[in-house]
Amino acid sequence: MATGEAAAAGAAAPGATSTAPAADVFGVVIGYNGGQQHLPTLRFADDDAIRLGMVLKGLDTPERRVRVWTLTTVDAETGKAMARAGLDVRPDGPPTRTALERTLAEIAHELAARPRGAPPPVFYLMYAGHGLPGRVLLQPETGPEAAITGREIRAAIVALLRVAPGLRPFVFVDACRSQSLFAPRGKDAEIGPDLASRALSLERSVDSIPLGVLTASAWGKPAGEVDGLSAGSFSYVLASGLAGGADVDGNQVVSFGELVAFVALHTQRLTGQMPWFAPPGNDLAAPALDLRGPHARLELLADALPGRYRVEAVSGRPIFAEAFKDAARTLQLVLPAGHYRLLRFAPAGGTTQASIELQSGQALDVATIIFATAGAGAAEGRTRGEEDSDDEGPPRATNPDDSHSTGEPDAEPAEMAFSEPFLPGLVTTLVAGYDAGRAPPETGYDVDRAPADAGQGGMNVVAVAGVLAAPPLGVGGTERGIALSYRRQGVRWFAGGRLAFGRSDHGAGADQYLLDRFVALAEAGPVWALGSRLEARLAAGLGAASIVQRFAGGAPDRGDPLALSLGGGAAVDGRVAHNVSVGVQGRVQADWIRLDAARKRFVTPTAELTASLQF
Repeated sequence: MATGEAAAAGAAAPGATSTAPAADVFGVVIGYNGGQQHLPTLRFADDDAIRLGMVLKGLDTPERRVRVWTLTTVDAETGKAMARAGLDVRPDGPPTRTALERTLAEIAHELAARPRGAPPPVFYLMYAGHGLPGRVLLQPETGPEAAITGREIRAAIVALLRVAPGLRPFVFVDACRSQSLFAPRGKDAEIGPDLASRALSLERSVDSIPLGVLTASAWGKPAGEVDGLSAGSFSYVLASGLAGGADVDGNQVVSFGELVAFVALHTQRLTGQMPWFAPPGNDLAAPALDLRGPHARLELLADALPGRYRVEAVSGRPIFAEAFKDAARTLQLVLPAGHYRLLRFAPAGGTTQASIELQSGQALDVATIIFATAGAGAAEGRTRGEEDSDDEGPPRATNPDDSHSTGEPDAEPAEMAFSEPFLPGLVTTLVAGYDAGRAPPETGYDVDRAPADAGQGGMNVVAVAGVLAAPPLGVGGTERGIALSYRRQGVRWFAGGRLAFGRSDHGAGADQYLLDRFVALAEAGPVWALGSRLEARLAAGLGAASIVQRFAGGAPDRGDPLALSLGGGAAVDGRVAHNVSVGVQGRVQADWIRLDAARKRFVTPTAELTASLQF
């Protein structure tokens, strides 16, 4: 999100609902509670899958088709709670590889059947459950373990992109070690963009796929469940952000930057953990979810009282969304039509509640709702798990080799998480840090290519080039030479130096001579990543050249030992091995050479083939 968008947060007309573009939405939501010998069974992955699936289903309108497949096994208590709310939560299948493969094949078939010229569709893959290095667990069909790896997820998305080239894919993962699906661990436990310690951004980590990724944890870090919310902490916050809590500028489009900032703020308050992310196409302003359209929605406009608002099932669980409304901000939460309980936690203390009904295509203004004092259970936010809670305190980070954290707190962590408003400044800070290029090691390079310290201040590159050029002095012919260069290269820039030597043959007989040119330049310029294996650069340099004519037959050499030289060009490099690239470069050089006591400018084009080593 641009800074100007944040500044315009109050410009949107309260309650305005623009026409949603007809971009179809496809989603696969997986929730699996099962574990392994050393991974205990989780309690709320099924609730998380239902919660996230319902947020996506709330986007369905006559103008936009929404197809969501929920792969989980719903326990009896969750099923009863959803039935009392009038919400259909029947899963589309179990969380198995077979069901997932069948679902992806069905999505590919539907994508292929879309009419030509239709707006690019959006695809979401969401997961809640246990994570191990490089994979997340699925329900076994044969054998002790079933899982899907990060590479398999990327391959599945590539297959969908072949069917629908304009597809905009997103992956959200609530699991321990979930960064490991998309950024293999580097040397000495380099773990990528931890939002607390790095630059709040990652340019690219999943090859050249235009994929937006947001995960609950970095490499080796746990994710947590919160008994007081009957939810995984990351999934709970993610659902709240996608429903509209993250729409800080009020334009009814949740940008990826807004979503990351919202999830980072509230997840960190809940658990102390910071999420990991990679923006789609390196663009934090890219829309993550479009909430425009005639949806069922809850409106918290200017005349609504400030405080925390929580939307949950009529029995209290599951909770669908939560957000803090301050006096200046307007909020709109999009949810499927149905019956809900709405709680308001006043900033000064005290909890009120109301039973509400959201109807298809209609907005419900909170200011028109009559609230009553809430019962103790609602105020504390504890219904499910009350009788069997061990009250072990707030969620805690476990040993990285342990399971998904399963603390059982009272309501205090949730109150801490949503006790303050989500402000535009948090998003602009995220964007500013991202644009400043303060990136982690993998940023701007394929994770298999970049050295472990490449992102701290750049990577070192040494290159050698074979050169063909027009000689100086306008004498015609071809100059052949070699160039050596060094550059310190960051995400969007490089700076370094270049040494080049070229020689050409001229004249005949007694007039034959060699024309030598030595050039030394200091260079700098921008860099662009064109994919996981390609990059482009522009260079501009300033330095000096030495031009020497060496005559045959013993005649003395003559020339200009120190001529002003300017050079520049464009280059494209492609990686061919772990840290080796080859490329082509076109350059132009201008030398101001002294001839007969006067300096004259000579401009010469150059073509080069290069090989470079990164370290």
